[in-house]
Amino acid sequence: MAASLCVRARYGLSAHFLRLRGQSASSHSQQLTSPSPVQNSVNVSQTENIVIPLKKKRSATAILQALASTVKRDPNSPHYKYIDDPFLIPASALSKRTYALSKESGQKAARFVLENYSMYFNTNPAEPPIKDFMPPKVSYNYNEPSESALLERIERRRVNDAVDVYKQIKQKRLDLSEETCLKFLELLCVYNAEDPPKIMMQEEFFFRRELGLENKKPVKTWKDNGLAERVFDDLKTKTPQSYEHLIRGMARHLQTDKAFQLYDEMKEKKMTVGVLTYNELICAASFHKDTYDTKWQQVQHILMDMQLAGVRPDLATFNGVLYTLNRMNMYNQSPILAMQTLCEMRKVGIEPSLASWNYMLFLFYPKESSESNMLHKIMDELEGRTFEMRDPKDEEFFFNAMKRCYLNLHDLELAYRVDNLVNTGNNAQLLGDSRLQSFYYSFFVRLVCMFETMDRVMEVYQRVTPHLFTPNHLVLHELLKAIELQDGFQHLPLIWTDFILFEFMQNHDLLEKLLELMAKRKQEPELQSQYVHIAGQFIERWKDEQEEGRPASLSTATMISHIITIAENGDNHDLAWEAFDIYHNNKNMFAGSVSDDAIQKLVKCSIKLNKGDQVVTALQFMEATEMPGVSDLSSFALENDKLTLTQSQKDTLSRF
Repeated sequence: MAASLCVRARYGLSAHFLRLRGQSASSHSQQLTSPSPVQNSVNVSQTENIVIPLKKKRSATAILQALASTVKRDPNSPHYKYIDDPFLIPASALSKRTYALSKESGQKAARFVLENYSMYFNTNPAEPPIKDFMPPKVSYNYNEPSESALLERIERRRVNDAVDVYKQIKQKRLDLSEETCLKFLELLCVYNAEDPPKIMMQEEFFFRRELGLENKKPVKTWKDNGLAERVFDDLKTKTPQSYEHLIRGMARHLQTDKAFQLYDEMKEKKMTVGVLTYNELICAASFHKDTYDTKWQQVQHILMDMQLAGVRPDLATFNGVLYTLNRMNMYNQSPILAMQTLCEMRKVGIEPSLASWNYMLFLFYPKESSESNMLHKIMDELEGRTFEMRDPKDEEFFFNAMKRCYLNLHDLELAYRVDNLVNTGNNAQLLGDSRLQSFYYSFFVRLVCMFETMDRVMEVYQRVTPHLFTPNHLVLHELLKAIELQDGFQHLPLIWTDFILFEFMQNHDLLEKLLELMAKRKQEPELQSQYVHIAGQFIERWKDEQEEGRPASLSTATMISHIITIAENGDNHDLAWEAFDIYHNNKNMFAGSVSDDAIQKLVKCSIKLNKGDQVVTALQFMEATEMPGVSDLSSFALENDKLTLTQSQKDTLSRF
């Protein structure tokens, strides 16, 4: 055995050497099969012949894929679409969407010019020419009604134009081949006799839910007794292919009754049915019958028919079964049937996709109160693996997995496992659109804020923001709560800068909570000076907003109270008095009333700094608003030797 390995190694090396020397393939094979002294010393029958391919087949993008595999996602770097101008890199959710959609709008404008003024674009610099990048032909090669004209419109997927030509052909009683009629029928069934909607640009699709373009709930849209059914009836020979086109069209557009009637006709005529048609019928079964039992019986009948016909199921078949069970998630047998479906997938050698596991999550966690260890088992199965898109629903798995970690299980360790899987290979590409990504990171960061130490919370927070995720108000509320509970007040200046960066200056609840935490107690001099600087920024922003007529970020008396406290804790009495003066002169612009503690602290500091006029003004305000402690403060002011008062001021204070 050792000698055999030596022979293989020797001849493998020599063949490699000869290939480098540029010798022909025939010389390779001749040298590999010719005897040698070493071969004579071993059993020739035990020696394997090695055939070295002259060329390894690679895809057209193999080199690009190899280069891309060396670069990992950098959470601290913005997406490539945002880096045209570093100064304009967006951070807030609104600015990201606006920036991305603006670029798409420019591309749509260019496409519009290309389509409507194609006569001015005669030069094609691409070699070889790329047809899809060139202006589409607006005119047709065949304008008169004929079979060629109909085929041309079918090929371009111009449904309305194809319908017009077909009607003209019928009026003139021209002949059409069965093959052309089948193609026309397929076009009508796929698009339900309507022009397909314009394909959304990449960013429009990414933000489709925020733009109100998300898919609506499935409803019946099939046109009963429409042109598709008439074309089918006019066919001289109704082939299995024609039946399948019509069945798939009806099932896809939820005309389930007629779809299953045609399917029964095919079985009566003993026609062969393809796997695509079976898949559509399985998905439509959940819309067909009334009760859960009858729906599942319908699925079972279809699967039995597939087995009897010898049709091998594919991934879409089993995902269709799981989809139907998912629509019956309140059926008590659905989880058991789903597990049996997964077992069948393994038996036939089909690996479940992320969509398959996503359906399992819905079945085992139908409510927020549902508890199960299914997600743990799924992660045991998927951990460390990389995935590619195999089903349109694959992109919903990570969002739903993190949602179950947060809402159902409150399991931080499991959430870390899900996040590690997302960051394995290129799995992050399957996070879905902007809405799903936002929810994914929102659940993850909120869970971290609930259970992790403050240092770890900030580590995760700074890793995912602002480029991977722009936090929403729920995340920031949880973050402020974690700072309060874990005494992480040193992070508040960073949170303030993020409020500005993420454009949260009109979220008064968050701003009020931030000021409340900064006013909670006096901090170290350096940190307290940062707090005072932030309080001063609030005042300056309020002045700018008043001049420009913009909505004020400083809008409640409680926020004024916190600013007074922060300023006095930082020995900045002038800022505290400026905040009080703004409130005193603009009461109607602020909701609520300034707190007793803040005004009393303001009065005591005014006495300490020998500000007699401020003492009188503040005490008059306290009396007018019926605050407690006015008489005590006035007595304290009159008896204080450090406070210099005029006789008029003393008379005023003595009346309190």
